[in-house]
Amino acid sequence: MEAGHFGTKDQAFRDLFVVIISGVMVMMAMMVKGEEGMSYKMAGEFPDILTSVIKYINENLQEDLSLASLEKRFYINRSHLGRLCRKYLGISLHRYIILQRIARAQALLAKGNSAMDACKGAGFNDYSNFRKMFKKVTNLSPSVYAKISLQTAAQRE
Repeated sequence: MEAGHFGTKDQAFRDLFVVIISGVMVMMAMMVKGEEGMSYKMAGEFPDILTSVIKYINENLQEDLSLASLEKRFYINRSHLGRLCRKYLGISLHRYIILQRIARAQALLAKGNSAMDACKGAGFNDYSNFRKMFKKVTNLSPSVYAKISLQTAAQRE
């Protein structure tokens, strides 16, 4: 198996699984909390601050999501935030943000957006960095991914 900045393909699949599961858990926490003040209780419950940070990240991928900016926005020490993320998600906060941005770019590419539009829409500031990160995570360039996604969608119809 190829190893890159993000590790092996198995590691990439594990990371994608973590992103999906954490998103589902955050959505469940928000839904339960919204109903008559009920609290979200579950083994491995996310702390409220982590739920808020993840929700903010998912809704603001185009913004500055540095640890420094999140520290200021949520009044939490960046080291503590990093430890919470590793404890509950199993990956660093930076890695979570990258994976979320790549997932957003994949969705945009699958809808027919250009690679440059997907880059900007996913919150990457530099196309060459976006292309490099996209390839490391998916093992495909953005243009190849878009072509495959569009062909797959056409075959389904």
